[in-house]
Amino acid sequence: MPADLLRAMSLVGPASYVAERLEVFRAAGVTTLQVRPLAHTSGQRLADIERLKTMAS
Repeated sequence: MPADLLRAMSLVGPASYVAERLEVFRAAGVTTLQVRPLAHTSGQRLADIERLKTMAS
C-alpha cells in the first residue's frame, strides 16, 4: 500500500496534525470515521476515542 494513501487515510500523529486531518475529512464531506486506537489498554483506547470525539465536535 502506498505511504501517501496510508497518510491520507490515517489519523496518526500529534494532536495538531489529527485536528488538521479531521478538518480535511470534514471539508471533503466525511461524516463517519472508523476508529481503531492502538493503545495498550482498553482504558487508554477509550480515552483516545473520547479525545478524538472532542476534537471532531
